[in-house]
Amino acid sequence: MAWQASQRGLEVAVIDDPTPSSSSRVAAGLVTPITGDRLALSWRWSEFYPVCKALYEYAQRSTATDFWHVAAAWRVFQSDPERERFFHRWWSEEGNREMKANGIALEPMPAEQLLPIHAPRGGFSMWPAGRLDTRAYLDATAKHFRSKDRWFPFQLDCDEDLELAPGHVRVPRLGLQGGKVVLCQGIAARTNRWFTELPLHPARGDILELATDASIPAVVHHEAWVVPVQSASEPNDHSRCRRILVGATYDRQCLDTSVDHSTARGFRNELLQRWNNMLSAANPSAGIHDPNDRDDLNGSYKFEVGVLGHLAAVRPASYDRHPLIGPHPTEPNLFCLNGLGSKGSLMAPQLANLLLDCMLENRIIEPALQWSRRGDKPRGSDDSQIKSHRSPKR
Repeated sequence: MAWQASQRGLEVAVIDDPTPSSSSRVAAGLVTPITGDRLALSWRWSEFYPVCKALYEYAQRSTATDFWHVAAAWRVFQSDPERERFFHRWWSEEGNREMKANGIALEPMPAEQLLPIHAPRGGFSMWPAGRLDTRAYLDATAKHFRSKDRWFPFQLDCDEDLELAPGHVRVPRLGLQGGKVVLCQGIAARTNRWFTELPLHPARGDILELATDASIPAVVHHEAWVVPVQSASEPNDHSRCRRILVGATYDRQCLDTSVDHSTARGFRNELLQRWNNMLSAANPSAGIHDPNDRDDLNGSYKFEVGVLGHLAAVRPASYDRHPLIGPHPTEPNLFCLNGLGSKGSLMAPQLANLLLDCMLENRIIEPALQWSRRGDKPRGSDDSQIKSHRSPKR
């Protein structure tokens, strides 16, 4: 939001709660054209992708930092019906027209091309796909706006610190006054009086950072997604290993960000098991296990060695998986940008544009994006009834 506003010549101040477990910092930042079990084109891809690409490239130039990477990603077929669905959906005259219309390219990949990943049915590559290193991006953004005295690391209490009046907004504790304010708070929006009615349907996601001697040359979508973080050898005890991120879980019952309790350990083991399932049988050394720590009951390995980090955050998803943006119903200077779920890196730049159009030119937010839309919570739905350990969309 701050980058898009500054590109329009607006003077902005950013108040940021520097919580390390925020969904923006923990996210892997994957931008993928084909998603889900139906192998469908990402919602409004041709609208969202060019804007996100342009914004991240602009932010890179402005900060002289490298955090946005465009490359082909791999998707591995999980079943014969999925493979058949791909060729029926995309490997046809109609599919080729749709690829051209949306600026994407999909290419089948045989199993041997996907090594060391276990892919007996093969898969496909998709281009363009991107990855935003969200932590590097946020750090560079903070440094940029801090150099202009426009970045304030502060845990804002919206009920106490935010003063709204006709024509202006004030934050007395920071000595700030402006014309409008946008709350981009994720699930924290539920704790202030302004947007308590946001139809958020949050879900926890866990990500592991692992060390492995498997060479992963691209982002891979399989039982889990895998992101290669560093391809060079590490100058430490893992001198033959490379770093990867593996994720992500999707749980609506455990909505904290701790990685120390038994439920979190279950998520960790689930991700480790997915990673091991992804490896080719010809590459057993790439697995994550501790040869000195065996389960005496069945002789199997416990998963310990190679775990470099475990992160968790709560995604601010909505019931219908569409974003939640727009003005407050009674406070004309107050707006929200929320509900981006697991697609924030792709959608946020264009959503910021649409919200700025609303703020500056009084353009109406379309119904599919309005945070105040009704009917998106299914009748009889209840967070506590949704199955835990739901498989993530790839």
